Amino acid sequence: MHNLKCILIEDNKVLSESLEMALIKQGYKVTTVSNGEKALNLLQQEAFEIVLLDLVLPGMSGEAFLKRLREVSDIPVIVMSVKNSKVDKAIGLELGADDYIEKPLSIIELNARIKSVLRRYRSY
Repeated sequence: MHNLKCILIEDNKVLSESLEMALIKQGYKVTTVSNGEKALNLLQQEAFEIVLLDLVLPGMSGEAFLKRLREVSDIPVIVMSVKNSKVDKAIGLELGADDYIEKPLSIIELNARIKSVLRRYRSY
């Protein structure tokens, strides 16, 4: 998983910085953006292997981002959210998320989920 390029879409600066540092320590190349519009633009310009997506974002919601992304890409997406009801999770997965993890999250669990999602994605 070393040098795997992931895009982290998180508007909470403290959380995004801490996640970015933890993921870099795990060997990932991380690009962080704070909103969905920037992320969509960046995904058109660069190749990434996975998207880590917060649902509560300024401007375009994470759900709206996911819906637009799925119109043009099948890149693996892991939602990371404080929205933790069964309905929220079902909506996220139905919109095209490959996995859904609740905040606060463990970097160990996130890393395991990234590897799991990529194993399934790469086998197709």
